[in-house]
Amino acid sequence: MDYNIDMSLYGGVFAVPSSIVDNQLKLCNGDVLKLLLYLLRHSGERRSAKEISAATGLSEPQIKDSLDFWAELGILSEGRSSVAIESRIYETEEKEAPVVLPPPVLPEKKAPAEEKPFIQVADNVKIISGGAPAMTGEEALRRYRQSEAIRFLSAEVGKLLGKTVKDELLLALVVLYDFYEMPIDMILMLVHFCKSTGRASPARIKEKAKEFHDRGIDTHEKAEAYIMHSDEVHQAKNRIRSAMGISGRASSPTEEARLEKWIDEFKMSFDMIKLAYDKTVDRTGKLSFSYMDSILTDWNEKNIRTPEEVSAIDGEFRSKSGGGQNPSAGERKYSNASYDLEELKRNSLFYMPEL
Repeated sequence: MDYNIDMSLYGGVFAVPSSIVDNQLKLCNGDVLKLLLYLLRHSGERRSAKEISAATGLSEPQIKDSLDFWAELGILSEGRSSVAIESRIYETEEKEAPVVLPPPVLPEKKAPAEEKPFIQVADNVKIISGGAPAMTGEEALRRYRQSEAIRFLSAEVGKLLGKTVKDELLLALVVLYDFYEMPIDMILMLVHFCKSTGRASPARIKEKAKEFHDRGIDTHEKAEAYIMHSDEVHQAKNRIRSAMGISGRASSPTEEARLEKWIDEFKMSFDMIKLAYDKTVDRTGKLSFSYMDSILTDWNEKNIRTPEEVSAIDGEFRSKSGGGQNPSAGERKYSNASYDLEELKRNSLFYMPEL
């Protein structure tokens, strides 16, 4: 059956930007469309929340959510505009000033509870063994349309990161909320932590969410303790990188793993790691993470924890070697450690024996 618009209605019309229909229509639900049409119809007029609610059937929380939706897409902006709305509608609840730690406090407004886990909603989702679900952007977008909670989460993450949530980032948030069943406030804590480390990519956010899940971090107290500890490790790594003259590039995964091992597993102090670096450069003439790792592993196995203990063992070695002279770089073996320079040279593919 064909349908036609009653042309008599064209006696009074108002404009709808074509770009909204072309680009944003697929993102809209009924609430946000109702609000937008009402605002466009009454462009330049001041309207209260009560008036908008009476005309559209939307509650004040729904009006606020819909305003945030269009503001996130850049269609609405606060301040002077062609749409005048009483300021109290735009106002958000007070938030604490952002700090590095602890993570930001959520607005008093509560996201709606949902009883729809991801697996039940998306029937064709496949679960990767031991990991998060494999899903498409279309499936994530469907969840965005279905779930007021996910729309709320997306808006808050967008504010936190200063960008529109879409594509891979939206996928990541849906996985955190539906698959890992993380509360919205914990997701915001996690995103804030990733941002504070300078690594807030969707892949990084999902990686940390899996770590939370695997470690059983399921309360605010556990999350805050983990984040504070991780922040301390992150600051320690930056200090060590600076002492080693590393700048202008990110650490490789191997370097990151070794830094975390020295700090978190071995519990080595900055002074001990710096001492290992100094010894490495003295003996090899350059920075070598593998050589440093040999030194620090040996100290850890021998429970050597202070530079004074290293000096004492160095003195004992010199005494046993006779004369108290420091052995040359080619002759020196540090105690019975596994980082004998001569042995490393002999095992090198480029080693050529002296004739």
